Amino acid sequence: SAVCLCDGWGAVVASNDEFEAVTGYSWEETNGCLLGSILCGEDTEAFDVAWLHKCLTQGIGGMRCMMCYTAERSVFWMQCKIEHFQCHAARWVLVAIADVTRMFEAYQIEGDDLLDDKAVRGQADRLGGML
Repeated sequence: SAVCLCDGWGAVVASNDEFEAVTGYSWEETNGCLLGSILCGEDTEAFDVAWLHKCLTQGIGGMRCMMCYTAERSVFWMQCKIEHFQCHAARWVLVAIADVTRMFEAYQIEGDDLLDDKAVRGQADRLGGML
């Protein structure tokens, strides 16, 4: 899994190689930067940005899927899980990240009605015949 460790203010203090593979950001580029300022961009929903900030800074754990940006500013969909822990009187935040872009692309079908899509309609007819 892609993982980064943040301090209690949401600044990245460590990340693994998978984090760089998913986001395109090296540890050197992210060290000390706020995670939200790195991954969020102009099309990231405001409520997702607010959720990420709140979870990182207020001791709230959680999981969410949100639109983010790689270092090259390409859009990707991120599933992130946030957990807090104490170590030597300091509060740390562990963030696990998965790129779920392919899952989202699989659900994007042109048109408003799935039954208008001939391929989808054909599958529905075949499945209906099995009942």
